[in-house]
Amino acid sequence: MSGDIFIPGDELDAARQALHFVDGKIDIGTTQFDFEKAFGPDLAIHGAAQNFENKWVDGKKQLKKQVEDLMKAMDSIMDSFQKTDNDAVAGLNDDTTAFLNDINSAFGLNKLDELAKAKESGGTQ
Repeated sequence: MSGDIFIPGDELDAARQALHFVDGKIDIGTTQFDFEKAFGPDLAIHGAAQNFENKWVDGKKQLKKQVEDLMKAMDSIMDSFQKTDNDAVAGLNDDTTAFLNDINSAFGLNKLDELAKAKESGGTQ
């Protein structure tokens, strides 16, 4: 074990950003493409290129929908990670405050005030 902490959110965020890029590149609008100029008269005459383009229009719509669904799922997962992190931090803050209050009670110290003053002055105690 290397001791490194693996945070899957980083990879998920990178994948989510890549999907946003892909989503922006999927053009589902109609285009006027000159197949004869691009592929020559043989493909254009037989209609193979146009046939492919016609079928690809439906495929692009389906692909765009699937990419959007994946992005929504990834956003939901990232939101859940963020909520879990925020809840954990809030719990730690509550636990720290409770711990310092216990110290105050046990030893008659005023650590909370000392920490607040140290924080305001930029130092720690």
